[in-house]
This record gives sequence, structure tokens and C-alpha cells, in this order.
Amino acid sequence: MPGIDLPLRIRWVPLCVFLVVAIAAMILMRRTVLGRHLYALGGNEEAARLSGIRTDGLKFVAYSIGAFCAGLAGILYAAREGQGNSTNLGVGYELNAIAAAVVGGASLRGGAGTITGTILGAMFLTLVVNGIPHLIKIDSTLYEGIIVGVVVILAVAVNQLRTRGRAR
Repeated sequence: MPGIDLPLRIRWVPLCVFLVVAIAAMILMRRTVLGRHLYALGGNEEAARLSGIRTDGLKFVAYSIGAFCAGLAGILYAAREGQGNSTNLGVGYELNAIAAAVVGGASLRGGAGTITGTILGAMFLTLVVNGIPHLIKIDSTLYEGIIVGVVVILAVAVNQLRTRGRAR
């Protein structure tokens, strides 16, 4: 496109990939039998097996989808950084991924959560992480993990209180 610098054009690629993967995941989880089976497997594997779901094959599919998404994220991250270093590149992002899902309403026990909630959780967590340097001026990266951990603990506590309120 004329008038747009190359780095600006390249930044749209991860967004487009994200939108395609998110829409595909929403369709998979909301509209297919496979999605319902995945929720059942995450909620209680033994109950899913006893209800006739082939849990071994389903776990293979779940891990394959996870591996595909992790590989895609790794490719996009390496492209953004301009290098690939398996020893320390991306360290600490697993906490952010778990935090985004939990803040978005996913249960640590499994079987609950939505793609939309995870997207909203990731957006909220991004705002928190990007806001840390504005609040803490000196060595803000040291406090990032602590603050993300506190956000996860608060999200789990709210989730527990919410589920206890429904049980009564």
C-alpha cells in the first residue's frame, strides 16, 4: 500500500492471524460436537469417558490444537523479534497466558470458560502489564510477575466466590 511504511504493514499480520484463529476456535467450541466433547473432557475426564466419549483420541486432538497454536505463536514472536533463541526467548509468557484465561473466566479445574472471555482477559492483562511502567518508574519489569500473580489470585478468588454463590 502506498504511503504506509513496511513496519506498520507487518504489524497487522499477527492481528489478522489472531482474528482467524479466534473465530475458528469460537466456531469449534460453540458449534461442533468436538467442542462440546472438549468441554466435557476438561470438566471431568472420567465422566466424559463413561458417557461414551473416546477420551484418548480427544486428548490427542486437544494437544494437537494446542501445539499448532503454540507453534504459530512462536513463529509470530520470532518474526517480531527478528530472531529465534530457544533458551530464553519467551520466558515468563506462560504465566501471562494462564492469567489471561483465568481473568477471562476459565476455571483452573477445567470445563469452563469461553474464547471471548479469554480474549477480554488478555486485553485486560495487556492493559495491566503495559500500565506497570507508568506506575512504577524504577525497575518495573521486576514487579511485573508479582502484579500478574496477584491479578491471577484475585481472579481465582472471584471465580470461587461466584461458583459458591451459584451452588447455594
